[in-house]
Amino acid sequence: KWMKTDDHSMVGSAQPCLKTSPEIHRTYAHYLTKWVDAYESKTGVKIWGITAQNEPKFYNNSMWEACSYTAEEQRDFIKNHLGPVFRNKYGREKVIMHFDWNKETVVDWANVVLGDEEAAEYVWGTALHWYDGYHFDQVAQLYAQYGKKHHILATEGCTCAYDEDGFPTPWKRGARYLHDMIGDLNNGVEGWVDWNVLLNIVEGQGGKGGPNHAGNFCFSHIHVDSDGNLIVHPSYYAFGHVSRFLPRGSRIISTNFRNAPQAGIEVVSARRKGGGVVAVLLNDNPTIQEVFITLLGATQGLNIQMEPNSVATIEIPPEDIIFAMS
Repeated sequence: KWMKTDDHSMVGSAQPCLKTSPEIHRTYAHYLTKWVDAYESKTGVKIWGITAQNEPKFYNNSMWEACSYTAEEQRDFIKNHLGPVFRNKYGREKVIMHFDWNKETVVDWANVVLGDEEAAEYVWGTALHWYDGYHFDQVAQLYAQYGKKHHILATEGCTCAYDEDGFPTPWKRGARYLHDMIGDLNNGVEGWVDWNVLLNIVEGQGGKGGPNHAGNFCFSHIHVDSDGNLIVHPSYYAFGHVSRFLPRGSRIISTNFRNAPQAGIEVVSARRKGGGVVAVLLNDNPTIQEVFITLLGATQGLNIQMEPNSVATIEIPPEDIIFAMS
């Protein structure tokens, strides 16, 4: 609190968040390293990277902790304080991500932070959230401009009280994950981090879970009821089609529709590190859809029938690729 402008409370933030003294900014950078060290020491969990600030543009709230930054302020904090402090202490072992906010304005923000060579030297990549929409055009432009040097990671997504009207059923919440992951991965995102995996159901909250110190109750893949029973939702299995079948080291490959794609049919394909190709398909339609899958230049293919509101994964081992191409 004593580092914040006007000694602002931890909840919400003034603008700017931190007092202007360079000593305050440097002290805060050192504080973040101490937090990393303490977390690793107490939990045994190794931290490979942090974001400079969670949701730096969501400061005008009375619910939870916040610290506001403009793109210029975050650029200067990384360039002059956080970057040098982290590099001096950890070398390149731990990384820093910038932004960590909704995609709609990510390119403008990146132009300020990654467009500055001194700041960009300390930035591993861009962190994204999904709460104001999918904005795959922004992701694609970000990758086109900065993807050769900097990574993109989706660092948070969840359906909560404030946006559940758009995703009112368990299937719609599961399809939301697949739609965002497929669109992100096809446009340069390297990984996707969910906000919650398991929550306790909170009575009177319409099936949403917690606990949450700010009363921000949300849905997760698995809920625990008052009797200790696990309730597994469709989003668990939808998420698993990506997390299980596209392991670390997979490389996204382009997927083309021979004809105009059917509405609601989406696909992401990848070549896996150990060989072979995998395709994850989403049918977000209430009707059965016929899909034909083939490799470019192959003499054979596969017709599949996707059930209404379903997800399917197709695995093609290396030996079958050779067979299909012969």
